Amino acid sequence: MRLFDPNPSALQALIGSQIHVSLGVRNQYIPSIALSQDAAKSWFATNLEPYLNDIVFSYITVGNEAIPGDYASNIASAMQNLQNILNAGNLASTTKVTTVVSTGILGTSYPPSSSAFSLEAHDDLIKILGF
Repeated sequence: MRLFDPNPSALQALIGSQIHVSLGVRNQYIPSIALSQDAAKSWFATNLEPYLNDIVFSYITVGNEAIPGDYASNIASAMQNLQNILNAGNLASTTKVTTVVSTGILGTSYPPSSSAFSLEAHDDLIKILGF
């Protein structure tokens, strides 16, 4: 199940359900999480840590269709800072960090074998693919 952001009521309802959850980071939090490991720790401590023993978190999704856009250049760094927290807590094998992109990032989409990223999204996607 995908939650676009950490909704406490939804998280409470998921406790003990064994439903695999993808928990999103709102776009507006991307810059602070990207620029500060402490901000990433705070987001994690507030939104994930209280539920770690009771909810199966499969993914943390950094942003929602933020590429291209104002937050795009910060996504890879935010992903890395959250990954650092998962690594330190020995959670990286069960919870993955990713982002959500729109098909609009494709400059060419047909035929699928000829797909290519748009010029506007290219550099930010290359950073993420290197993640």
